[in-house]
Amino acid sequence: MSSSIHLIKGGMLLAVVLALAACHTPQPTDRDMPKCGFSDPETMGNLGILDLVAEYYVAHHAWPSSREQLKAQLQVMLKEAKADLTPEEAKALPQFVDHYTLLEFHRKGANLVLRYRFKVERRIVESTVILKPGRTADEIIERSALEQP
Repeated sequence: MSSSIHLIKGGMLLAVVLALAACHTPQPTDRDMPKCGFSDPETMGNLGILDLVAEYYVAHHAWPSSREQLKAQLQVMLKEAKADLTPEEAKALPQFVDHYTLLEFHRKGANLVLRYRFKVERRIVESTVILKPGRTADEIIERSALEQP
């Protein structure tokens, strides 16, 4: 993957990290305003972890099975984008995976069932998503589906 694509991915992960870190309490004036998906910490928390898992799959042609593997993948992505990161980004991004209090990886045939949990705006967000193999991270994310209980 080119460094510009990694920069975009790094920027998206940064947005997720900063949104999770900065959104401990909602601003009263923002409650009635419509939200853009990329400014919503829950949306970015969901998208960020799915993107990291998908990037791991594209790089290794296998699903991750541990938090440590995701951290290692993130380090590779950060190293490739290092020259383009601000000092704040370089400090915040390595902690991205630590914002998830639960990460469970279960194989289901060729697919991965990913269960994760994180806290945002005094609320716990928990999801289970089925990820299907693909050639690119975008393709994997587009083909993913929430698992029905």
